[in-house]
Amino acid sequence: MINTYSESSLHRALKTAYAIQYSGKTEVNVQNKVCDIVTDTGNIIEIQTQQLHALRQKIAALIDEHRITVVRPLVCEKYIETYCGNTLLTRRKSPKKETLYTICRELSSIYQFLDHPHFILELPCVAVCEIREQTDAPTQLPNKSRRFLRSWQKTDKKLERLYEQTYLFKTKYDLLQLLPDSLPQEFSTAELPQAGKYANWCLWLLHKAALISKTKTVHRRIYYTRSTNRQERI
Repeated sequence: MINTYSESSLHRALKTAYAIQYSGKTEVNVQNKVCDIVTDTGNIIEIQTQQLHALRQKIAALIDEHRITVVRPLVCEKYIETYCGNTLLTRRKSPKKETLYTICRELSSIYQFLDHPHFILELPCVAVCEIREQTDAPTQLPNKSRRFLRSWQKTDKKLERLYEQTYLFKTKYDLLQLLPDSLPQEFSTAELPQAGKYANWCLWLLHKAALISKTKTVHRRIYYTRSTNRQERI
């Protein structure tokens, strides 16, 4: 039996929803790789709630022989519930939310697959609820990533709503939707305030994908322009 105990409720809910939508079977072994969903037409769907780089080796191993859709939910709305045992202590709306720019750093590890005719990246907009368990004392996370100790541990993440809006990346040229039409001919991170701290990752990604070209550097700030040597994938 395939071990699915570590998956979150969010992952499980999306896997079920996509399996129903595409008449697929879940947890299927394909070339010694366990795939979330295999559709009735033999296509593979992988649900990845974060850290797209974790799929890089699996995609590379399967993509030449199988069509692969990676579903990475975009958390546009988030709630936090804190429990003590089975008792709900608080429920609040988090100010944090994800945008297209949020995943630019994650895309840096798999963007090259957007040039492959068998690959699609799908970003459905979702609302989620993060479940926390109150602890008796400030504690560290299992991966020891906390800079400051907190008196709670995250135990789960649940799907609250699946919105109609979904972003699709079928070729690398779909990455150009990261650039607003209002950009000047030459631009830098200063012209992408909506990207916030991910502006550098956004322009790095577009440059690596050969969608923008460097033009100059002024006071350590790099300027770019849109590339003109565009070739559509057939």
